[in-house]
Amino acid sequence: KGTKGIRREYTALPARPTGGYSARMMIVTGAAGGLGTAVTARLAKDGAVHALVRKQAQLDALDVGGGLCDVTDEASVSAAFAAAGPIRGVAHLVGGYTGGVPIWDTELRDLDKMIALNLRSAFLILREGARALRETGGSIVCVGSVTGRTGAAGHAPYAATKAALHSLVRSAAVDLAASGVRVNAVLPGMIATQANLDAMPDMDHSAWVAPAQIADTIAFLLSDASVGVTGACVEVAARGYTP
Repeated sequence: KGTKGIRREYTALPARPTGGYSARMMIVTGAAGGLGTAVTARLAKDGAVHALVRKQAQLDALDVGGGLCDVTDEASVSAAFAAAGPIRGVAHLVGGYTGGVPIWDTELRDLDKMIALNLRSAFLILREGARALRETGGSIVCVGSVTGRTGAAGHAPYAATKAALHSLVRSAAVDLAASGVRVNAVLPGMIATQANLDAMPDMDHSAWVAPAQIADTIAFLLSDASVGVTGACVEVAARGYTP
């Protein structure tokens, strides 16, 4: 059968020798969080990391360079990328969570908060990342959620904004395909950060995924080893996990 009428969503990536992804700086947003510290440590093994955090004390606790940034503020994000200099990739880890309330009891402010943290921040980081990488090639990875793909009771604002982030990643991948910039997302289930373990000590943790496992996946998607992968939303969840 012919292919006439079939819509092509992605174009082929051009061959682009890079000499390894550690040749230039990696920006990591939310670098001081439970997942962020694992990602920062993993990426620092392969090259330079520029951490973006909200507070100076958080930056002081990390063994990498970086700066302060409000990822929901346009001017702050633009200034942070300018200060980082030439980069090779971006790991956008900042996000927010609210849940446990059915939609009829959900406040509008909860939706607004999720839009700001999960969607507005991703748009600003993706836009600045695209501007920084279009001429050189590189990779951007955002953190979505399994719940954004499946939905879950009591999680309407969170699930909806993560689903929107997934769509944003796919669209950005199409926009940037011809320039050799790849855009992907990882979709964790419940992450076994210390904060989550402390907050939910009575839950079954066997299906939770360790931050180090997610960090390895992000490192792969940022590296030249994943040169053929773009527009993907990769689930990183332990077997048996259900949202």
